[in-house]
Amino acid sequence: MLIVDDDQVMRLLERETLTRFDFEVSEAIDGQSALDMLASAIPSLVLLDVEMAGLDGFQVCRRIRENWDATDLPVVMVTGMDDLRSINQAYMAGANDFIAKPINWPMLGHRARYVVRSAQAARRLRALEEKQAAITRAIPDMIFVHDAQGRYLDFKPAFGQQPFVPPEDFLGKHLASVLPTDAAEVIQHGIERALGRQGLQAVNYKLPMPDGLHHYEARIAPSGENQVVIVVRDITLQKLNEEKVRRLAYFDALTGMPNRLGFLERLEGELLRARRSSRPLALLFLDLDDFKRINDTLGHNAGDYLLQAVADRLKQ
Repeated sequence: MLIVDDDQVMRLLERETLTRFDFEVSEAIDGQSALDMLASAIPSLVLLDVEMAGLDGFQVCRRIRENWDATDLPVVMVTGMDDLRSINQAYMAGANDFIAKPINWPMLGHRARYVVRSAQAARRLRALEEKQAAITRAIPDMIFVHDAQGRYLDFKPAFGQQPFVPPEDFLGKHLASVLPTDAAEVIQHGIERALGRQGLQAVNYKLPMPDGLHHYEARIAPSGENQVVIVVRDITLQKLNEEKVRRLAYFDALTGMPNRLGFLERLEGELLRARRSSRPLALLFLDLDDFKRINDTLGHNAGDYLLQAVADRLKQ
């Protein structure tokens, strides 16, 4: 605690009171001395008298606020002027609180503790908000806030990306007036389920974009009684990779036709369907006569070309 007062008796009384509340106390005899002390060490709280020779308390408080905000360095002003104008002037100068003379000494320590704890809580909250904001800025997802009716309330772009519609064109509007009908319905149903006490929902939808069809995953979490937060990720690349893996697993790289694994899986499904419906299933087998002779005489490149040509005709 730094006590700033040009009255030696007041400083003594304030010191005696505050040391009983486990404060370590420093003293400054005027405003300029206080500013000089702050240049080398920052206390948890400044107890600042208003009426002093030279720089008055209002001036000192304004100088303090040029370098520290009300959470970094809280200031409590002590004033004998209890009129509303003086109180407003104290707050306008940047004071966290004020104490009117004559001072209620038993309450002074409690008041100081309260101001210090409030400033500490505000600093912790600010640090948490800054951490959350940094995490939010870094994630590769778009974040939307919607009400229960599907109206866009707020938006944060994904890191390094912009939405396909500018925010000013969709904020305040409903899903149905921004997105295609099928996508809007999928998201709206997810909102209703999330708010219907079913908790976190995940839905997928597609949107036509200038560079082709894009796939999105939306995770919908309730945020209060009538709002949801929707985290949207573009999973187009993931879908393309999944399709590539599927084609490698189930399709022949040369002809693009289903390979043995793809054929057997499809056949198993058709046999199951035939059994359920008690209907027969026909299987047609085609063979290329003398295909080995093509490879032996004209080479494997010619054989590959022949397989591709036959596959193209079968596809047609």
